[in-house]
Amino acid sequence: KAFYSHVPELRHGAKTSSGVPVQVQLLGGNAVKVGLAAVNAHRAGATSIDLNFGCPAPLVNKSDGGACLLKEPKRIFEIISTVRSMVAKEIPVSAKLRLGWENPEEIYRNAIEVEHAGASWITIHARTKTQGYRPPAYWKFIGDVRKSLSIPVIANGDIWSLEDLIRCQDETGCIHFMIGRSAMANPALPLQISQYLKTGKRDTPSFEHSKA
Repeated sequence: KAFYSHVPELRHGAKTSSGVPVQVQLLGGNAVKVGLAAVNAHRAGATSIDLNFGCPAPLVNKSDGGACLLKEPKRIFEIISTVRSMVAKEIPVSAKLRLGWENPEEIYRNAIEVEHAGASWITIHARTKTQGYRPPAYWKFIGDVRKSLSIPVIANGDIWSLEDLIRCQDETGCIHFMIGRSAMANPALPLQISQYLKTGKRDTPSFEHSKA
């Protein structure tokens, strides 16, 4: 019931009404409990699981979840590997991290643990926990990690425009990107970015609002 309440798209093939795939994201510090939640999410219809090690919210961190785990690389490994072993092999299990709690260089060790734990890909928000959402985002570290891993690396943080995306792409070498607050601020931005990544065109796409 909880999954259907928070992720109603699970009742429709884990996709939005416009056909965009929806990934279920979980967080927590107890590896077995997170694993059981992942299994339950799959039973509810989830087609992929993402594990959050980046949330900076004090309430979440005090509850042994999110970014507080960045200080314990072995626990990140344990949680990911446990979830990976408990869900069906065809279900991707990914992880989202920040650069670190306070030291951005923590991402180097944590990223290795993510890969060794069997994650399908890693998303990196290019700030530390203590930095919150204050600019700038340090994309350089994402580029360094990408060069050291064999799994896909998704760049995240401060991509507010197509120009930001192009600069992030140049600095990181990434071909995958995640946007959050900027997509809420400018709903056309995902379409513009998608068009650019597919065709190289920088035009602003036109789209019609649904009348439904």
